[in-house]
Amino acid sequence: MVAFDYALRKDPLTGVDRECGDEGIILEREGSLFVALLDALGHGEEAWDVSNRAKEYILEHQEEELPLILKGLNEFMQRTRGLVAALCLIDGESGTVRFSGIGNISTRIHGKNSFTFIPREGIVGYLMPSPREQEAKFDWHDTLVLNSDGVKEHLPLLEQPDLLSGTAEEIAEKLITRMRNHDDASCLVVRCRKCIN
Repeated sequence: MVAFDYALRKDPLTGVDRECGDEGIILEREGSLFVALLDALGHGEEAWDVSNRAKEYILEHQEEELPLILKGLNEFMQRTRGLVAALCLIDGESGTVRFSGIGNISTRIHGKNSFTFIPREGIVGYLMPSPREQEAKFDWHDTLVLNSDGVKEHLPLLEQPDLLSGTAEEIAEKLITRMRNHDDASCLVVRCRKCIN
């Protein structure tokens, strides 16, 4: 049996939840986990509205292939300020992560199978190239981190080796509090472990 440890942390620039343009999704399925991190352009209530509309669309279409979700989302978000998005499907049984993303959300596996996913440049709802899917290995003690540009992209793990230690919730808290940039900030952390019944 596979168990996931996960956490989402958001911190709006203004301190007001309804003015945060960052949003996240975590959906646990049998043996797998679907996650998404969204960042609407700018911040404030209009950005909050854009990211929440995008979240509703993804929730309705989350069973589709990842690139197809992004293609549909691009059409759905036309005539808005747009957003960037990263989607992942984690298969705990096969130990893989599938990824598709548009824009500057950082998505990395840290650990035995360290890997950086490369999103396509663009803006969902405005100028978006055709999405692509990538796949990488994800072992039991690896850590998957998705973060918006409100969190610094490069983690100083040599200077702060404890950044990725602890539970997913503890890691997300440390990344937001220690690595914050001047913007809405969000961080989604997933760890995978085997459980014995």
